[in-house]
Amino acid sequence: SSKSSNPVTVVSNFTSDWSDGSVLCSILRHNGSEKTGMSRVATMSAEEKIKTGLTVAEKEFDVPRLLDVSDFKKPIDERNVLVYVSELYIQINAQKADQAQKSFEKMRNEANTQIGDLEAQIKSLKEKVSISNKELEDKNAKLKDL
Repeated sequence: SSKSSNPVTVVSNFTSDWSDGSVLCSILRHNGSEKTGMSRVATMSAEEKIKTGLTVAEKEFDVPRLLDVSDFKKPIDERNVLVYVSELYIQINAQKADQAQKSFEKMRNEANTQIGDLEAQIKSLKEKVSISNKELEDKNAKLKDL
């Protein structure tokens, strides 16, 4: 499923909107997790969604398990959730930066390979031109001798 096909989950109340796990799963889904797709979480209970979200965040995004399911039950401690969401944000962005760095390195390596190939072709062409010039000079010398 593509990111554009994922519906947007709106957070209107920072404390209560986190209690059923939908927001957590939506954030993870938006950032590439297949395990929190709409069809997978639609039939889950709130507790299952939270457990799934915490597990996916830990395994796929390296987010330390700072909270457990009970931390999402009402009343939610806003500070705890905020710390967790901040860590999730940091880890997701670190992962994106790492992916961008790897992509850049791959493109740079491909470009360097192409440059090397072009340099080899240029050298070969220069050698051919040099041989052709030598042949022309030899023919001109022979013509002058006639």
